[in-house]
Amino acid sequence: MINALNYEDSDLRWNAAKALEKIGNEATVSALINALNYEDSDLRWSAAQVLGNIGNEAAVSALINALIARTTS
Repeated sequence: MINALNYEDSDLRWNAAKALEKIGNEATVSALINALNYEDSDLRWSAAQVLGNIGNEAAVSALINALIARTTS
């Protein structure tokens, strides 16, 4: 599933992000944090949403830290 985040098909990438939500372990959180840097804005949004939905402290903390690090204002 993690590798599917890099596939060309945007629907497949979105579905992979949603599948990773069900797993919710450290590796999937890391992959979703990396997906926040992808060019595809829909995938970035899905990754952020999935991280929030995973809801464990590590996922939410990683999401907040990644968003703060990427702000330009």
